[in-house]
Amino acid sequence: MSAVCGNLVEITDNQGRKTRIAYDLLNREIRRTERDGGVQRTVYDRNGHVVRLIRPNEYNPETDGGEGFQFTYDAEGRVLTVVSPEGHVLQSNTYDGAGRLLQRVDGVGSGVKYEYDFTGAQRRMESMGGASQELEYDAQGRIIGIVDGNGNETRYLLDEWGRITGVRKADGSTEQYAYNFAGNMVSSTDGEGHTTQYEYNRMGKLSAMVDPTGEKETYQYDGEDRLIARTDRNGVTVEMGYNLYGAPLFQKEKDGALGDFYEYTPEGLLMNNR
Repeated sequence: MSAVCGNLVEITDNQGRKTRIAYDLLNREIRRTERDGGVQRTVYDRNGHVVRLIRPNEYNPETDGGEGFQFTYDAEGRVLTVVSPEGHVLQSNTYDGAGRLLQRVDGVGSGVKYEYDFTGAQRRMESMGGASQELEYDAQGRIIGIVDGNGNETRYLLDEWGRITGVRKADGSTEQYAYNFAGNMVSSTDGEGHTTQYEYNRMGKLSAMVDPTGEKETYQYDGEDRLIARTDRNGVTVEMGYNLYGAPLFQKEKDGALGDFYEYTPEGLLMNNR
């Protein structure tokens, strides 16, 4: 860590290899030298916007630069274009006078146009191919309806907390959802009336799921809230294990030798999955 500004300037892995980070006078990261010597360079304009991001494979140590990805902005700091190191425009954005995105076009000419109402809420989206979608909101600004370009409407029913309690689809079917006091979903009913129930432990983690036929699947967690066992409706239990860093070590059937086992390099990268 920098003793002056508190910026992180060096990271050392468990093999003693270092990643070094350099900053400009405004405490912005400008250069990151990885353990393998690769350098990522970041260049800013006078307003603090990233105008060039140079990856290690594009970095030229002789000039301390390179092609990299280039970004342009309007006077308000909104992204106008993103250009690849090869010079291809990957993204082009257009805004209205209020700063709202009107159109976004990618590098192959595909894009989306946006329309807004007088409150600034997004009301309509239309792709370059002609597909469209219109949105309807309630008084609190929450989406309660979506109509596609063919006139098919989906309606959302919300409770006082803004949670979806029902979805009415264009075909007339309705999905229903119920929640407990903690906000966890305790049941979901599909358009054909089939209900799935959910149970939770004291930490709010899913502990059991009962399907419409009454079959149950259960889940167990360790002290770090990591999933360590899952028992399916047939009574088959799959156990999971983790290393000291929380990365998965294995996933196998209980008391069984078959399963997935993971090995890592000293840097923590996945080396083998067998």
